[in-house]
Amino acid sequence: MALRSRENYESGYDGAVRLVLCYHKVGSESVEGRWINVAPDTLRKHISFFLRRGYGVLPASEIGGTGVDRAIAVTFDDGFVSMLENGLPVLEELKVPATIYAVSECVGGGANWEGNSGEPLADWSALRNAQQMGMEIGNHTATHMSFLNLDQAGQVDEISRCHKRLVDEGLEPKTFCLPYGHYTSFSSKAIAEAGYETGFTVEKRWVSDRDDRRLLPRFAMSYGDAVPGLLYKLFIRPRIQGQH
Repeated sequence: MALRSRENYESGYDGAVRLVLCYHKVGSESVEGRWINVAPDTLRKHISFFLRRGYGVLPASEIGGTGVDRAIAVTFDDGFVSMLENGLPVLEELKVPATIYAVSECVGGGANWEGNSGEPLADWSALRNAQQMGMEIGNHTATHMSFLNLDQAGQVDEISRCHKRLVDEGLEPKTFCLPYGHYTSFSSKAIAEAGYETGFTVEKRWVSDRDDRRLLPRFAMSYGDAVPGLLYKLFIRPRIQGQH
């Protein structure tokens, strides 16, 4: 599909305006429940809200770059089958890119980590197809283990094993995403040692030039986030808290 280019966004909302949205599953409540899920129409409304206001939608690998302004990145953790089946058509309709973070040793299996109960994850063929459609496939570690439980060598190993498998499967990972958003004092060094310049947490802040580019913040989206809730979460609450 023909993706929107970075030239399609305007500059100038309180300086450099950049944010990253974090999603997981995409589907109906009756099938996927509400846990880390959004309805396809909610995803459509979220992205359309920004497009109507002149924001560009960039791959995650570009959102932290110097000079980027008035832009968002759309990310999906874990690579759920529901996301590829129900989310990709929305992205294709709106002609925007996104980054899908895969857990290499769980691809084609189920999400059996905290909060999940084995929901199906996309296989390698589906991930390669998404990449051919213009999506980025990113690194979400080999096993989805929390970095709070790993020393620096263990963190590097989780990232490196995932990277090797992704590349072996014909994918081109450019960014890294922390499981649960957890990190320690040496995680930035571990991410760099594993070869990544850009990584993401799940902190609820706008991206700033002051941020460590390997620990960039994201806003996690939930099932109940209709557009009014989105406005409060992204624009009003950060101002109240003095973050934006």
